[in-house]
Amino acid sequence: MDIKRNLRLKLADSDGNKYNLNISDPSENVSKAQTDLVGSDIIDNELVMGKAGPLKSYSGATMIFCGPVTVIVLPSTEILPP
Repeated sequence: MDIKRNLRLKLADSDGNKYNLNISDPSENVSKAQTDLVGSDIIDNELVMGKAGPLKSYSGATMIFCGPVTVIVLPSTEILPP
């Protein structure tokens, strides 16, 4: 199973309402400079509207990776306390 990538840009409107813009399957080598440029373009060109009008601030981006998960079930006698 392949690892899925999701790029999350964090933005806010003038009242401080927070928004996330999620981009599925971005390029593997997205740089901070590239995400900052996209965030600036969204703000400068008023491309996305929030509750209080156009989004006014960009606070960064996070790359999220999702892949296969292995679950191991132990008999109850082998479960360790937290």
